[in-house]
Amino acid sequence: MQQVGGAAALVLGVSQTLYLLVMTALGARLLALARRTRRLPEALLGAHFVLCCALGYSLLGAGLVAGLQPGLLPRAAMVILIGVGQAATASGVFAGVLFNYWVFRRGELWAAALVALAAAALGASYLGYGLSGGFAHGRVGGFWFWLGYGSYAAAGIWVLLEPLRFRVALRRRAALGLVEPLVADRFLLYGVGSAFRLAMLAVGAVAMCLAEEASQQIVPYVAPIFLVVAMAGLGVAASYGLAFFPPRRYARFVERRYRRSPS
Repeated sequence: MQQVGGAAALVLGVSQTLYLLVMTALGARLLALARRTRRLPEALLGAHFVLCCALGYSLLGAGLVAGLQPGLLPRAAMVILIGVGQAATASGVFAGVLFNYWVFRRGELWAAALVALAAAALGASYLGYGLSGGFAHGRVGGFWFWLGYGSYAAAGIWVLLEPLRFRVALRRRAALGLVEPLVADRFLLYGVGSAFRLAMLAVGAVAMCLAEEASQQIVPYVAPIFLVVAMAGLGVAASYGLAFFPPRRYARFVERRYRRSPS
């Protein structure tokens, strides 16, 4: 973090704070809705936002950054940060996978198998990384670490593709007046936000590959990496925020856009 200049640090701090606030607010609202409606999709998506995008993201990120600087934190603190952070992240990722299955692919055998595979990979990577001492040192690399990170990326790709595919069908229905335009737009925004999150994962993978080689190699790239992550985080916050908390002005803009559409 010492290599991040003042302006870059300010942009990073503001964007990450906004990202965490939006994810926490979205998750809390969806969990409150699920409590009232007793419906599974709201509960799964709320858990995904709170566990993976807010709690796990902040705890695990702090632990892995501390792992690049041995001795920065006591062993017990590292175990708590990484162990709890990784458990929250893995649980949140699985909630997102299960949401995808339940909403978009329920009853399809291949999708059910994908959910089971995700559960096995996430559980195995968590246990393997912890038992090999990963929670205590937080070092990047090794089979168990990349199994978990690869599972996050694979889940992110599926979470990106399904709402965009579904949005195509909803757009056609909206053109016929069968679906509210804001509903079709919500799936587009959810897909766009998921694309930004996948970009954050991709940039993070590049950064951790550099760190795995040698911590000195990452120094010239620290500021650009953090700035790209910051911009992607702002994209996630904006897309998800508009999808679930659309201001009236934005809702009217969507209505006008669909009315002007040639379809």
